[in-house]
Amino acid sequence: LIQSTGSRGDPKEAIETGFRVLKSMGVKTILEIANKVSVYVQLTKTKMALRKHTEDSLTNLREMNGVQLRQAMRIIEAMLPFAYIHDRQLFMHLVMKSVRWSIKYGMSGQSALVFAALGSFPAFQAMDMSLATICGQTALRLMERFGSRDYPGMVMFLVHSQILNWTTDLPEVQKHLDRTYKVSMESGDVLSAYCSLGASYAISYESCAKNLEELEVLGEVYSRRIRDNGSESIAAIHDTTWQAVLNLRGESFDATEL
Repeated sequence: LIQSTGSRGDPKEAIETGFRVLKSMGVKTILEIANKVSVYVQLTKTKMALRKHTEDSLTNLREMNGVQLRQAMRIIEAMLPFAYIHDRQLFMHLVMKSVRWSIKYGMSGQSALVFAALGSFPAFQAMDMSLATICGQTALRLMERFGSRDYPGMVMFLVHSQILNWTTDLPEVQKHLDRTYKVSMESGDVLSAYCSLGASYAISYESCAKNLEELEVLGEVYSRRIRDNGSESIAAIHDTTWQAVLNLRGESFDATEL
């Protein structure tokens, strides 16, 4: 119901539907309206909860018991894409609440996604990059533990392009992103697939892994492939890098455009 409502172009209604379902289950501890103050409070509480753990201890926490909690985690997972679109602060709040539930009550199949999302928050990285890295590594290990059932491509994309990329050689990051593209396409996750494709192209440009002529051809292929699947916003981001290549080649369609 949440996904069908959101897919009709009404992310706010999808979120409200999720909250109604959570309330009907007796879950009343989640704020429906988040602001900068509440997000900072949640960041601090989440950081303190994580400080007690290592990557190994997080990965090996007991599995979440209780049908109600597991269902609540699934509902929040379904709400996350629409919260990200509609209210970024609410999205952060839902992610951090889910992370603390996972630490307190045990890990579930949804835990990998929320740990990856938390580790990718710029605000959380600014507070403690070492904890953000632990979140990323934990997400990958949780995905192995519970299987690649939910959003495997998005977990891999967030971890490799937003977290571990700070401490990993760019060619290695690119290999992970190319694998993420394949995994995402196989699972039907087009969004993660084309996010990974665009990020991989940007790394090829930044690391000089390919010459400008190769990048020009590849940029056009990727741009067409992404647009053919209706991902205009991702294509627009990709095209900025492609345009830079065209400018450097002296073959830009518009020399003033970047």
